Amino acid sequence: AVPSNRVAGTIINSEAEYKADITPKTELPDSLHGVLLHAKVDEDSWMSAGLPPDVSVMVTGRTIFSPVKENAGTTAVRFEDSEHILASGFMWESNGKQLAYKPFVVVKHEGRGNIVAFTADPNFRGYMDGLNLLFLNAVFRGPAHVSASSY
Repeated sequence: AVPSNRVAGTIINSEAEYKADITPKTELPDSLHGVLLHAKVDEDSWMSAGLPPDVSVMVTGRTIFSPVKENAGTTAVRFEDSEHILASGFMWESNGKQLAYKPFVVVKHEGRGNIVAFTADPNFRGYMDGLNLLFLNAVFRGPAHVSASSY
């Protein structure tokens, strides 16, 4: 028997098994070096107050988040579908498919307040005029949207 703190050994019998063993099971998306992506705004969310129905978001890096379940929070802003996501710049088709419908801003009620999560920086170099409103809504409107029973 193998002790619980050890992994059972494996035997590699061929070059093909070796290649299969070192190949990642899931690939990370390519890193984006600054592209503008179209995003849809949930106009019913307090987080999006003052924003137009569609915004453009500067995205860098390779981090992609899963959508939040309705009973766990609200997706205040999400990326467009893969056909319409790219506003400007270059990205591989696989990046567009992976980012489609994924969240840009998520709000979750937790304890006595809210957690506001941005998957990209809305204030990136002050470049995207209007997205700073999302940040300001999080700071100034967030405290007004907590449960009265939490005090």
